[in-house]
Amino acid sequence: MQESYTTQPAEAQSLMSSFWTPEREAMLRSLWRQGLSCSVIAQRLGAPSKNAIIGKVNRLGLPMRARAGGLKAKAKGSTRPQATADELQAWRQHIRACRPRTIFELRDGMCRMIIADGCPETQLYCAQPTVPTKSWCPDCYERVFDRAPLRRLRAA
Repeated sequence: MQESYTTQPAEAQSLMSSFWTPEREAMLRSLWRQGLSCSVIAQRLGAPSKNAIIGKVNRLGLPMRARAGGLKAKAKGSTRPQATADELQAWRQHIRACRPRTIFELRDGMCRMIIADGCPETQLYCAQPTVPTKSWCPDCYERVFDRAPLRRLRAA
């Protein structure tokens, strides 16, 4: 019989609880404050992985840091155009015109755009007739995707 190399959850729990001694936790806090990466901390502590460090940092409630690459500076102009007041009004009218359905009431050819979020059983979908070969009605498709391809579909 071949030996199994998978660790059972109870075994993993006991291994990790025996790994995190008060001394290692103090060392983790110190290394974390110094700004070392999780990989480096894992090597210095002899932890099984950087994910073990990430999990312990979360459980200890240590402050999160920016990613290693840092946050990129935001471009001066947004690459995505903001909706105009007219577009927002048109979207609101579309939502009011919909006869929202739950996921259980949707059928083929009905728009799958979520218009009221909630748990999966109570989420409401647009349910308007869809664009051929798409999962959205023309208004939802235009709202989510580039407007030019839809205009070409409508013109054809």
